Amino acid sequence: MGGELALSLQLGLIYGLVAVGVFLTFRVLNFADMTCDGSFMVGGCVASMLLRNGFSPALAVLGAGCGGAFTGCGTAFLHLRFRISDILAGILIAFMAYSINLRILGGMPNLTLSTDPGRELLLAACCCAVLLAFGYLLGTDFGLAFRSVGQNRELASSQHISVKTALTFGLAAGNGCVAMGGAFFCLTQGFYDVGSGSGTLIVGLASLVIGEAILPFRSPWIRLLACFLGSIAYRLAVGFALHSDMPFLRPSDFNLLTAALIILTLALRRRKGPCCA
Repeated sequence: MGGELALSLQLGLIYGLVAVGVFLTFRVLNFADMTCDGSFMVGGCVASMLLRNGFSPALAVLGAGCGGAFTGCGTAFLHLRFRISDILAGILIAFMAYSINLRILGGMPNLTLSTDPGRELLLAACCCAVLLAFGYLLGTDFGLAFRSVGQNRELASSQHISVKTALTFGLAAGNGCVAMGGAFFCLTQGFYDVGSGSGTLIVGLASLVIGEAILPFRSPWIRLLACFLGSIAYRLAVGFALHSDMPFLRPSDFNLLTAALIILTLALRRRKGPCCA
């Protein structure tokens, strides 16, 4: 039981970073970004290659964040420059990321990495840094302008707020957080697989929705904290269901349980009031 709780907490913090990225794009920017699966893989790929070349875990995570930010900038470029819809732009970038990662890895679909117990402390420090940084940023004048773009782009533009800058920054920051989550996933699990990003967006959305149900407040600080709490609660719920004595549940039911948990949470929220998910 203790091991399961520790694993749920660890994965909850990792996917809490993913939930923060989803929060920045889906909630703050009101941008349906589908790049998450790709940026998660990019983060793991960059971190794995940096580790294998002798870089420290901290620099590997930082490099992964930069790789994810670059991925988000690619989505912003397609959307702003070529007028491609937000959903399709994200899908295209995530689709391309798979082949790019394989090329970076020299055609190898997976890598084995060494594990270090100290990386859990690095994970906790990174989560605290992300929470503090974005909590402070969203309360500044820049953060207010950034949030206004998600509320009403036309009104923000009429107030001389650069919509292009806000979208590019938001997508870069959001996917950078997702990529750091991918880096920590590889660092703590001890391997990288090019297909490990599948379903990342769904897990991030599940964590976000559950977190908003736990802490239904409007403060940016509380909403960021809710991302991590929702991710931990989601992992605990799924872990309990899969390791219970229920004869009709199997580990292969993970996707089914995730979807059922999201539907249940949304249904409960809709009964209490309007739902924006």
